[in-house]
Amino acid sequence: MVIAYVGFERCDIPYYIAKAAIALNQKTLVIDNSVTGDLFRSLTDATDRFREFDMFTIIRGLNVTEDDIEGFENTIIYHGLSRYNEQYQIKPDCVYVSTTMAKHVILDTACALENAGLKDTKKAILVVEDEVQRKYSLQEIANEIGIVPVNGYVIPLNEVDHNKYEMLCANGAVSLKNCSQDMKEVIFEAIVELSGVANPKQVNKFISRL
Repeated sequence: MVIAYVGFERCDIPYYIAKAAIALNQKTLVIDNSVTGDLFRSLTDATDRFREFDMFTIIRGLNVTEDDIEGFENTIIYHGLSRYNEQYQIKPDCVYVSTTMAKHVILDTACALENAGLKDTKKAILVVEDEVQRKYSLQEIANEIGIVPVNGYVIPLNEVDHNKYEMLCANGAVSLKNCSQDMKEVIFEAIVELSGVANPKQVNKFISRL
């Protein structure tokens, strides 16, 4: 399975998705093509652009091809707001489109999605990581970006999730257990995609161990 994350650059959602895949004992390729590279820098101190671990490999900057993902059960592409104008040669099964309610971030997200050639992905999930202003509805944001999402979520930029993100960047690991319920609902959907298990009790039990 190939899952992409495009938009607002905060690597916690791609990290949690990758962590869930690894916890499912699925060999996973993680690609950080974001502008900031915060996921790669959080998980490794490598000075090069490649690091291999037991259950996952992380690469900084790669236009992934079918050859690259051979031998991996999952590929997580953290595209972020990259303006790299070359479309991916593989099409993700699912794209998490993340933005805030700031107009410039919405427009930057639309641009990044267009440049990556991912606007026509059949399964798009919209995540708005901002609830302070409530200037737009999820539908208005989806229309502006140019997607028809199958689901939409609002994650308030609260202290709990922000502290978790800071811990991830500092320590290279963080648990999902004490994150906000809003964040858990987003990752719930990813776990259903990865595991094929849709039973809420089973998925929530799995989340409690991450």
